[in-house]
Amino acid sequence: MEVAGRTRCAPRPPALPVVAPLREPSAPGIEFAPSIAQNATRGGKPCPVPSPPADESTPMKPVPFRWGILSTAAIGRRLIDGIRGSRNGAVAAVASRAPERAARWAAEHGIPRAYGSYLELLRSGQVDGVYVPLPNSLHAEWTIRALEAGCPVLCEKPIAANAAEAERVRAAVRRTGLFVAEAFMYRFHPLYARVQALIAEGAIGELSTISSRFTFMLEDRTANVISPSLAGGALMDVGCYGINVSRLLTGLEPLRVTAFER
Repeated sequence: MEVAGRTRCAPRPPALPVVAPLREPSAPGIEFAPSIAQNATRGGKPCPVPSPPADESTPMKPVPFRWGILSTAAIGRRLIDGIRGSRNGAVAAVASRAPERAARWAAEHGIPRAYGSYLELLRSGQVDGVYVPLPNSLHAEWTIRALEAGCPVLCEKPIAANAAEAERVRAAVRRTGLFVAEAFMYRFHPLYARVQALIAEGAIGELSTISSRFTFMLEDRTANVISPSLAGGALMDVGCYGINVSRLLTGLEPLRVTAFER
């Protein structure tokens, strides 16, 4: 499918039932559109839906959502395990800036297609959406490029390096009408749904303070996660979880921020 001179993500019939829109409490910067299944439309035009089988008593098999991964980062291996444990997804392609690395990674993980550039994957027509586990400084850029290629996006956190980048992502979401989600996986765990329900019921009284810590020992001081040029650092890597869970549990936005180092 050619749109504005670019091949968009392959049009596919919805593989999942339509569900209610995913919403965050007054989340700044990002709008969450309805589910990926609902976003099987491109530019406001519905994707073609296959004709029903001649024997209408025979149910149609669900069409798996085909994921492309932009990067051979180690965290992608965890996503592969999760997709393969699902009933409605398949890992269809991986891309790297080095073709040989993409081919090696695809062979290692049983992925049918490998591409030597991120744009090549986006324009392939062989995926329905992409996962972006690139360095933080590239999250907004490639989320926007994927959206412009017609691909819904699951982007690793943080989805942007700063507020200006987040605004550009939001503008791309509005412009394309496609789905973008920041990969805070805990938000989809039933434990947190139960915690939210207990707080709403007043099980612990009035919520007045949230204290959170997320730490690990970083042995490699040259790692991407701490590189200022790649938008790394403690807050961007793991501190963002504490902020995110506070927003989730209170339904409020921060008014003041302080920090210290030791």
